[in-house]
Amino acid sequence: MNKYKFIEWCRANIFESANFHYKVLVILISYFLFNRFIRKISFVYLNTDFLTLKVLEGALFGLTYLILIISVCFLRKKIPKIVFFCWFGLISVFFINEIRYAYLNINYSILESLTSTQGFYAAKLTLPILFWGVWGVLKNNLTYGAKFIKHLKAFLIVNLVFIISGVIFGVSLFESYPLTGRWGYNGLLSHGTTNSGFYGMILLGLSLNNRGDWNKIFLFSMGLIMLGHKAALLYLILIIYFIWIKDKVVKKSLFWIGLIFVFSSSYWFPKAVKYSNFWNSIYENHGVLGALLSLRNENISNVFSSGEFGVFNMFFGGVVRYPNDVEMMLFDLFIFYGVIGVLLYFLFIFKYVKEWFLAIPIIVAFFGGGLYESPLAMFVFGVIIFNNSKKYRSINDF
Repeated sequence: MNKYKFIEWCRANIFESANFHYKVLVILISYFLFNRFIRKISFVYLNTDFLTLKVLEGALFGLTYLILIISVCFLRKKIPKIVFFCWFGLISVFFINEIRYAYLNINYSILESLTSTQGFYAAKLTLPILFWGVWGVLKNNLTYGAKFIKHLKAFLIVNLVFIISGVIFGVSLFESYPLTGRWGYNGLLSHGTTNSGFYGMILLGLSLNNRGDWNKIFLFSMGLIMLGHKAALLYLILIIYFIWIKDKVVKKSLFWIGLIFVFSSSYWFPKAVKYSNFWNSIYENHGVLGALLSLRNENISNVFSSGEFGVFNMFFGGVVRYPNDVEMMLFDLFIFYGVIGVLLYFLFIFKYVKEWFLAIPIIVAFFGGGLYESPLAMFVFGVIIFNNSKKYRSINDF
């Protein structure tokens, strides 16, 4: 086989193959789930962390980034130009800030940046942009997308058995926040906000399906409640309000009830948290807003009081460096990439998110992290989008 035939074989069977990218997705999510569960066991029972597993996970995602860059090169004529524009723009803003930071800090290390600080964050943020661009133009992507979602859904249903076991028997290993006293159970899963995303996005897909299975909808709804995450409850509330409820009068009534509920939180919240030592402690030390936002309001204050602000930072970010983040989408994009980064990222998102109901995960991310800063969650979100937009809804295999 000469080199030209080899390149052609690679193009057809690897870089332009939905089957190959599907397998990459399966390998990534399988290792991610295995890695986090093993590390969860080590935390609960061994009080340690397996650094090797974390390094291997980083290597897998790094290899995926390289594969996607090559795929982009082969598919460059099919991928929308906006993908290149937004990806290159965000990468450029990152390098501008990185050069500026390196010039002002003699101890700067590019290796440290790529493995644990700003470069690491930039890779996590921009990797899904390439994935969406590639996945969206692959032949048979909807078939493999439905297959992937079907398998993920099956795993999450099996995981519900462990969640329910945790709720009934109080198994520490199945807790969402082991050894903290905070209520919530995620079974074999570990990464908190990503779990909310998995269950929330699958429930979203099930709810949008005209042939939706109400037994599964009920199971995933209960799963979101039992996770014990506020983000999970927000997913459920938004799905119920925007998708399940069709009557406009009922929606309007619930809207006003919700407003009253929020503005009266200073009255009912202190009474509600008395039933939980964990949340009562948070309330007493940080107030209602601190408890509702899981101290993200204090993250905002800390970042904006310690960071550097000027015209340059307003446009290009670089206010602080990761991991000093807020864990709220709009704020994190602004402090790291400025107004330009915010515009670029949402320009990309709304290139693909055409229907407002598919933006529910984005709305949740405005109040908590776990989506935009988790490549795997964004991969799943992308597959959900392609398999649930109005254009493709009829061949969804949920």
